[in-house]
Amino acid sequence: KPEIIQLIFDEIQNDISSLLFNPYANYFCLKLFYYINPSSKASFIKSVCDKLIQLSTNKISTYSVQCVIENVNTFNEKVMILNAVYPYLNHLCFDVYGAHVIEKILSVFEYNLIQPIHKFICEHFVALATSSNGLCVIKKVIKNEYQKDQFHVIKNIIISNAMLLVQNAYGN
Repeated sequence: KPEIIQLIFDEIQNDISSLLFNPYANYFCLKLFYYINPSSKASFIKSVCDKLIQLSTNKISTYSVQCVIENVNTFNEKVMILNAVYPYLNHLCFDVYGAHVIEKILSVFEYNLIQPIHKFICEHFVALATSSNGLCVIKKVIKNEYQKDQFHVIKNIIISNAMLLVQNAYGN
């Protein structure tokens, strides 16, 4: 019942970010996320955004962040997440767990919303392509860019840095 769900959310809303670090409580929180009303959902997303870097780079909570990203619907919800992500792009793209959060955003958000991420990736392409975690982000961009007009930008970066890339364990 919506009333019971709201009561539960009201009880835990101040602890959501800490609950997402818990191996069991994070599943409960995600289940709750699917059923809460739009206002509570915005509050939930804000809690995630307030601790985004810590949640995204943690082995347990990164999955929760990815699930939230996958299930946001409104433009405002997406913008809230992106505004929390942008200051930490460098850290997230090179982190073993954070890279998966960036990959999820690249997979599910509309291209026009994620252009700053693409710009960052193009500016740091070689560093990302020669990093085990950054390479995962690069692969997602190439896969998503393949049929878009901007693929030529990435193609030119690859061509310009071909020798360096082919001589690197990850870049090749």
